[in-house]
Amino acid sequence: MKREFNKKRFWLIVGLIAVCEVFAVYLVTQWKYLFPKYEVSEVYTRYAGTPGVDASFVKDYRVNDSVFVDATLLEATTDSGWAQLLQDFNLELPTQEMLTLLGADFVEVWSAPKRDYSLPMDSVILNNDLLTVSWVECKICVFSIEDEQQLVLLRRKQLIDNM
Repeated sequence: MKREFNKKRFWLIVGLIAVCEVFAVYLVTQWKYLFPKYEVSEVYTRYAGTPGVDASFVKDYRVNDSVFVDATLLEATTDSGWAQLLQDFNLELPTQEMLTLLGADFVEVWSAPKRDYSLPMDSVILNNDLLTVSWVECKICVFSIEDEQQLVLLRRKQLIDNM
């Protein structure tokens, strides 16, 4: 029993295969935008689902015209979230007198080892990330440092912003 050639079925199958191929190419080219999980920092993945903490990741934060750095912003939305961030980063709240003396918009800046931010700074500069904390806004920002130029320009920018 031989079937007749069905042109409609043939072109339907060819069309479906072409649509699937176009969709596959689209997924491959847009993978990092559709599924950004692999493009974020470890800090972001650690705090992304934490209640009381809003985590944001900025890929290629612009420091100046030629220097870009990855940044993770952690913003406490509750007192318990802020307490957890302070404990995880081994921070102590400054006294009210100190905040008054420094000004309400003062942002503290320090360096800490990439793997454990509660430890003191590593003696090798590039083994550290730059961290900032805004005591008034209950925010901590982690800048992933890859070269010395990023570190110098970020410190300069933070110094200017604090003035």
